[in-house]
Amino acid sequence: MRSLLASILVAGLLLATGCSHGGAPPAVADPTRTPTTSPPIGTGPVAPALPAVARRPTKAGAIAFAKYYWAVVDYAQKTGDTHLLRRIANKTCRACDGGADWIDKIHKRGGIIHGGSHTVRSADAQSAPTSAVKGSAFVVSLTVESAPDRVTGAGNLNSRDRGGPESLLMTVQWFSTWEINSWLRPG
Repeated sequence: MRSLLASILVAGLLLATGCSHGGAPPAVADPTRTPTTSPPIGTGPVAPALPAVARRPTKAGAIAFAKYYWAVVDYAQKTGDTHLLRRIANKTCRACDGGADWIDKIHKRGGIIHGGSHTVRSADAQSAPTSAVKGSAFVVSLTVESAPDRVTGAGNLNSRDRGGPESLLMTVQWFSTWEINSWLRPG
């Protein structure tokens, strides 16, 4: 459809300019001038790419995937798009669902989350007990620093958070890719 519309517009321009006889000769661009470009219109946050190491069922892969999860949280907070966030979490992860639901509620009300980005300061992983899960699974211990955030335009969900570091435990499991099974604040 777009190519059809573009063809019609180009044909119309050619007819409008090419059919006149006489008048001034067509303008020729000055070859000594450098054309200016503008940034693309409509660019915004882009969903983070899954790191190559997170595509392997290894300890390093589990850690990389846990870090990736927090990059996806940041993307969801900025855009209101929680599809990827929900896709990388197992359906049993209550904390994952709760976070995604909160983001959805804010954005559905027209709210905005200002700030609140997450930085993983440290991470380590231990194999999860094999009796508890099938396949490769790790408990990833993280220190995640949240930047201060402010929610506006979401009615009774408007809030402020000072941010700061938090210790978290995340259980990740490999099926044919990693999934977050759970995460919690120990203690």
